[in-house]
Amino acid sequence: MLARVLLFLASLFIVLAVTAGYVRFELLDQDHFSSRAASALENPDVRAVLGREITDRVVLRTEPDLVAAKPLIEAAVAGIAGSEPFRALFEDGIRRLHSALLSGNSRVSLDLRDAGVLVESAIGRLPVRGLDNIQRDVAVQLGFVNEVTTTATETAEKLRIATWALIVAALLLATGGLVLSADWRHALQVLGFSVTGMAVAAATVLAVARIALIRLASDREVDRQAAGAVWDAFLGDLIGLLLLVAAFATMVAAAVATRASLPSLVPALADGWRVASRTPRRPVWRIARALGLVIAGGLIVAEPLGALRVLAIVAGLFVLYVGVAELLGVARARRAARAEIGRRDIAAALAPAGIGVIAVGCLLLFLSSGGATAPAVVRTAACNGHVELCSRTLDEVAMPATHNSMSTSADGWFSSIQTLSIRDQLRAGVRGLLIDAHYGLRVGDDVRTDLSERSERAANPDRELYLELVGPEGLAAIQRIRDRILPGEGEPGVFLCHRFCELGATEITRALRDVRDFLVERPDEVIVIVIEDYVLPSAIVEAFARSGLSENVYRGPPAGPFPTLREMIDSGQQVVVYAERVGGAAPWYTAGYERAIQETPFTFKQAARLTQPAAWPASCAPNRGTDDAPLMLMNHWVNTDPTPRPSNAAIVNTPPVLTGRAGECERLRQDVNLLAIDFVGEGDVVAAADELNGVPR
Repeated sequence: MLARVLLFLASLFIVLAVTAGYVRFELLDQDHFSSRAASALENPDVRAVLGREITDRVVLRTEPDLVAAKPLIEAAVAGIAGSEPFRALFEDGIRRLHSALLSGNSRVSLDLRDAGVLVESAIGRLPVRGLDNIQRDVAVQLGFVNEVTTTATETAEKLRIATWALIVAALLLATGGLVLSADWRHALQVLGFSVTGMAVAAATVLAVARIALIRLASDREVDRQAAGAVWDAFLGDLIGLLLLVAAFATMVAAAVATRASLPSLVPALADGWRVASRTPRRPVWRIARALGLVIAGGLIVAEPLGALRVLAIVAGLFVLYVGVAELLGVARARRAARAEIGRRDIAAALAPAGIGVIAVGCLLLFLSSGGATAPAVVRTAACNGHVELCSRTLDEVAMPATHNSMSTSADGWFSSIQTLSIRDQLRAGVRGLLIDAHYGLRVGDDVRTDLSERSERAANPDRELYLELVGPEGLAAIQRIRDRILPGEGEPGVFLCHRFCELGATEITRALRDVRDFLVERPDEVIVIVIEDYVLPSAIVEAFARSGLSENVYRGPPAGPFPTLREMIDSGQQVVVYAERVGGAAPWYTAGYERAIQETPFTFKQAARLTQPAAWPASCAPNRGTDDAPLMLMNHWVNTDPTPRPSNAAIVNTPPVLTGRAGECERLRQDVNLLAIDFVGEGDVVAAADELNGVPR
């Protein structure tokens, strides 16, 4: 009797250990938990519910008058909820939520940063007005009392210990039961059947809990289906794992069975029915039996298909047991017969191996179908558009870049050097941005260059530059003329300008947010930003923080060795930032030309200086930077200020010219990493970069 009790407890601890291990590795692990949450987005009902919630919390909170278009907007938002960019954003938000919860915070939120970017992209083409100010950040507040989060934190630690404790206890109890049993074969059968029964019972309890959750979730069918999908994402594999344990336990019981202990199907079913239908003598057991029958009957009526599934699982395990036991029984009989005459029986030897192969195959099938070790979400296989680039480091890749990227006619600049906005440049394939930062004063819709004096501690680099160029009297004259054109005090700020903010200015935070928005849409990209800095480093660092792009900046060694593009993307540090002049205020913001970047000259007055092979050696001569800098910037534009000419860009931006000159620079110096051009819409710098990278178009 004691042996049976020990074996029964051992089987209970085995099932508890499996459950605790699953919870520990899958629900308390941040990466696995967020991956499972993101996998729920594959269900259309989950996307529909999420579309409804985001519409209410993002769109209608910003523009309540859009309520008439709510169904149309919900459908559009539900569509983007299944996209890879949104899945990556959602997974990151769940990861933050998981971390906050297990850290013991009493109030946490599901922070879907930049969800408004994708929402705006999805509904931007709808025939609906009033979508210009869509909220970008979505924070769904979730309140938890301190006791709940503290319990969760303590549970996380306890489960790490409990899993191993349960495993050790199960082994000790099973060993004790086997030692005390008179027949070890029979004891193993009891253990196997006990584990099978408890695993099936645990899986059944989870299935019943799922039914209850769906019934209580909402009156809406779509909400119920979504609740079921979320349950399956987190606990569906636990049911599968328990059934897999039941199958293994059944095979163990069958492996030690003899023909004498092999049950016949009909007598076994008859015995089972006789036990189930027998009325207990004690009132307590009669009440318990009656309640069990009522609950079972109710579940069968409520979920007939689920009841049939449980019955099918039990029948399948029984058939598995009979089949394995019969196969091994035949193998043992043949082996014994052959042993008497001294001959080997290949069939008898292969039978156990075949069962082992089947068992391992079942395990692999479970894991490959997204089982208890679900892999992290892989957004795409490409890096900067090509799989081949993922294994290369930053200094081994050629990237299309734009000179004065902010100087664009799309933003109303005079004498613009680009026609596409920064975001559209990125969408067109540009991965290097050369921008200029200046202090400016916003006066109405215009911006004027800020040439005012600052404290000695915070000098104005623009003022110092103009004092050096024109002297105090010339600077005073410039200020008087400017003040007559744009009178007023103005609101100070940092802008992207090309020397004179009066000719064109873009607020730096807005430009950096465009880069951040692009990375939300296309998370598998690496970008290099070089800033011609006429403001203090602290102003640049603050602008990156306000835009949210500081979370994506590269924090490794500025001059290398660099990680691969895939490693940069997976770490979320795929924006490499350099200052031209000073740098500082943050470890990641350094002066690029001190150690990281070397370049070519950039003052070419005729296209022939860039198109003629005879002129290429001179055009590749060293300019700023040191000879050992890992990154090479090839400046490639014709300077015709104050009237830039797209016709020149159409000549010099062709792939043969770009690759020919880059090849010469490589021969004389090193590989080119940034192909910086004007008017990116002219020619095909992306094709040239692909050719230099040796990747297909």
